Amino acid sequence: MATHKGIGACGALMVALLLFLVLGSTAVPCVRATPDEAALRAAVQSTFAQVLSAEQDGANVTNAAAKLNTALGLIENAATESGTVRDEMLASAESILAEVSASIPALKSEGEQALFWGNVTLLSEIALTAMGLIFAYILVPLIYWRLWLRSKRDWKLQAK
Repeated sequence: MATHKGIGACGALMVALLLFLVLGSTAVPCVRATPDEAALRAAVQSTFAQVLSAEQDGANVTNAAAKLNTALGLIENAATESGTVRDEMLASAESILAEVSASIPALKSEGEQALFWGNVTLLSEIALTAMGLIFAYILVPLIYWRLWLRSKRDWKLQAK
């Protein structure tokens, strides 16, 4: 029966290689990919289409449109810059686009709610106007004839 005295040179080499691979793969710095200008422009266009849809649903999209303009301005200015300034501008534009995209469902629901209450107000105004006209049609002649009769009640008719 053989006794095991150590792992030997081949085993030590394998352990060292394994440690090198494990430690070497975790030591690689993570490089964040900067967004491409063309991809960001496409994202601006799709976000603008969503904002336009929310505006057609009745939402107030003034702030979202201003943020989209800011993001587009950052993308335009990043085209003239280079290095980290360009990357920061593009990253800022990307975060603004993400913020606007996240606010679109709330804008749509706000628009639907505003549209609903606008319709309720319109129908209420129409109903009140119709009721006022009906009451005027019924009550004005009645009031007019009563006043006319009161003003003429002291008149006496004489036959000649």
